[in-house]
Amino acid sequence: METPPIPGVTFKAVPLQIDSRRAVVLRIQDIVLDTKAEVASLLRGDVIIGIDGEVFSRPGDSQDRLEKGGLVHLEFFRDAKPVTREVVILLGPLKEGRLSAAA
Repeated sequence: METPPIPGVTFKAVPLQIDSRRAVVLRIQDIVLDTKAEVASLLRGDVIIGIDGEVFSRPGDSQDRLEKGGLVHLEFFRDAKPVTREVVILLGPLKEGRLSAAA
């Protein structure tokens, strides 16, 4: 299932079951060049599992949280290891009207 990009990142939402509840993880497909998402050191293949301790239950959950902007704790897996990164979401147009995230 393809979903819209989050700031500076294109991802594919993948549904899965965690214990008895449904969840969605976001596998990064591409990082938009010349955006702050690239500077935030997110990598193609990272699997985002949640923001601020909240696991995504639907693809739109990430967009809902990111549209608020500000400081977030992005939780993801890289090479099967859990990573948490503090990221500041800056809302505003950049090249081609895209949004951006900064570490």
